[in-house]
Amino acid sequence: MAAVSSSPALGPGAEIRAPTAAVLIGGLLVSAALGLVVMPAFYVFADDAKARLVRLDPPRVRRARP
Repeated sequence: MAAVSSSPALGPGAEIRAPTAAVLIGGLLVSAALGLVVMPAFYVFADDAKARLVRLDPPRVRRARP
């Protein structure tokens, strides 16, 4: 939350702090989106793909040894 106060370009040294704050805020938003939306969606997709592959693979019948 400290970066939000630095993001408006006000005061001395703001030309350095404002872009840094913008990158920090953007990085936090992207990492939150990846962690809360993209990764769970990927796990659901991978689990569905695994279930499809298991259904396509017929069970193997073992032959009795003489």
